[in-house]
Amino acid sequence: MKTIRFLILGCCFSFSAWAQQGRYMVFFTDKTGTPYQVDQPQDFLSARALSRRENQNISVTEEDLPVNPDYVQGLQNEGVQVLFSSRWVNGALVQMDAANITVVEGLPYVSATEFVGAPAKFTNGRINGRTTRTKSSANRQQNAMLGVDRLHQQEVRGEGLAIAVFDGGFTGGASSSKLSHVFDEGRLLLEVNIADKAQPIYQYTDHGTRVWSVMAGFDNAFEGVAYKADYMLFVTEEVPTEYRVEEYNWLIAAEIADSAGVDIINTSLGYTDAYDDRTMDYEYADMDGQTALITRAANFAAARGILVVASVGNEGNAPWRYVNAPADSPNVLAVGAVNGNLNKSGFSSFGPSFDERIKPEVAALGSGTIVISGSGSTVSASGTSFSTPLISGLCALMWQVNPELTNLELIDLVKSIGNNTNSPNNEIGYGVPNYNRLILNVETDPEEKDFRVYPNPVNNNVLF
Repeated sequence: MKTIRFLILGCCFSFSAWAQQGRYMVFFTDKTGTPYQVDQPQDFLSARALSRRENQNISVTEEDLPVNPDYVQGLQNEGVQVLFSSRWVNGALVQMDAANITVVEGLPYVSATEFVGAPAKFTNGRINGRTTRTKSSANRQQNAMLGVDRLHQQEVRGEGLAIAVFDGGFTGGASSSKLSHVFDEGRLLLEVNIADKAQPIYQYTDHGTRVWSVMAGFDNAFEGVAYKADYMLFVTEEVPTEYRVEEYNWLIAAEIADSAGVDIINTSLGYTDAYDDRTMDYEYADMDGQTALITRAANFAAARGILVVASVGNEGNAPWRYVNAPADSPNVLAVGAVNGNLNKSGFSSFGPSFDERIKPEVAALGSGTIVISGSGSTVSASGTSFSTPLISGLCALMWQVNPELTNLELIDLVKSIGNNTNSPNNEIGYGVPNYNRLILNVETDPEEKDFRVYPNPVNNNVLF
């Protein structure tokens, strides 16, 4: 908890008092003078975060060091409101008037500033993605399509894995009986509103609740894919508006989740050419896995052993058509949508990435996915927003069974059990993965007899 307090210290401000100001990213020249050291990472990273790095032979570097607190204080001395700092890009997200820019850029430790968005003005929110109100009594089909039913029978349900959900809001999430077990069992590790730290996360939209429920929901008629995992919930999307600040919100959330020891980030968010400030828009040429800020943020997270699972987008029938960011990253598992017949959903975005890599890598049920709404009802919803958590949950279960894998090795394993693995394409990638294919391959191929796919002896249903 010491680490998390440090990372979000000083961020409990509401934007309402700064309505005439804008948000900017201020970049620092160096980390000289920071009191933190690479050889003492326990001062800024949790034991869980260090364990993930150790398991994957990942070193802590200067990039992981928190920014120099004197630089942050210097900004505050100039009347600038510092909202968050960023280790990975060595800067601070601030709120200030344009009149401050000249003064701030003149500070000896500031290399640049970037306008990233207007102050947040939240309304009642909107539902992202395509949803319907068709009631359903169970979610067995979408789990069985992935072989999750077999894993659950083996009592593999996500124990010991931490999954973060980055979204626009979680209306009804705290009051849903189908999610109450996560709270009751102490498995909600973090809830952070990056968009406005002064406000709770359980508002704006129930989109995040629906996404989360696909993994975490549970009652006698509903089994989330990884309903025994630990969870972290972040509001990064600012529902009423679209500015680049949302990408920085995502970056900051990833840093906090990293410090807390997250294993998987599920993000049903994507960015293309729909910003309110059109100068912030991306072109398809930017979907090259290294240009968009959110994609670079995902690459930072992946380099620290975190598995990032991202929706490929719902632009399949739109002029944009192609994969969005951060799903364009080569280090991200991009997820498309199929219907109950395993055919591509029309709305699911196409690949390839601009540099001609196959996207999405895999797909899951995204047409008529069964979710839990903010009202607590079991409903049907459509979009790659909802196929993505199915894959995130499957990855958690497969990582629980195979804890020796790195995040990128896990991506390769998931791709290898897709129904289209012999002829991957830019519609559904390697297809819909199914755990049963892995079992079948091991049982029939003597060369693979030593590959571990069944749990070793389990202590309290937790496999490490």
